[in-house]
Amino acid sequence: MTYLFRAALAVALWSAMSAVAQTPSAYEQGLTFARSGRFQEAERVLSAAPNASRSANHHYVLAVCYMKLHQSNMALSSATLSLQSIPALPLSLQSDAIAMLKWALFSEGTRNVKVVTVLERFKMSVPHASTDMGMLAQESNTGRQAELLALQAELGKIAGVAEVFRDIDRARDCRNWVGEKIADAQGMPTLVGVECTAGGEVTVVYGGALGALFESYAAKRTALSLP
Repeated sequence: MTYLFRAALAVALWSAMSAVAQTPSAYEQGLTFARSGRFQEAERVLSAAPNASRSANHHYVLAVCYMKLHQSNMALSSATLSLQSIPALPLSLQSDAIAMLKWALFSEGTRNVKVVTVLERFKMSVPHASTDMGMLAQESNTGRQAELLALQAELGKIAGVAEVFRDIDRARDCRNWVGEKIADAQGMPTLVGVECTAGGEVTVVYGGALGALFESYAAKRTALSLP
């Protein structure tokens, strides 16, 4: 092997190693997309990485993407993993991870409870009005209830998570809302605020206190930190 050949080989190896070193990891690529608000692309890159290679930060950013994309079932898993992974999630991100966990738990636990505005309800009640009856479609939550009970045992010790399960039970119990009334355009409390199934479970609410409860969890989606 000549000197020139060995030198050329060394240069080629160095170039290859440099190229590998300069190639951003899946986490770095996903984080870049997330920081620019491209959450669909970030999710695609981050979720393609092998589970074994995912750090706590990786799970956290993936949870942010799922939350922004309204995928509460996936956000629930990623937020949980971000809080359970080793090395641990940085302290500065833990409160947001818990906020995502709360939102995902509440969203999954109340999946069959639909909140609409008074205006939407009015449109549905007017003959020949353009309505989207699919907005009242119900989804069975029986299977999720068992999973949520298991999660309650697993995650109940995380600060503030126990209160979410109380809110889920409250939102799903028609007896808590059946007497609630909301005001019409003139400020008169003439509209009953909830409808229930024969089994006594809330199916739809028109604003009011239950609507405010849903909005309080939805607000958790708007201000999340990224690493």
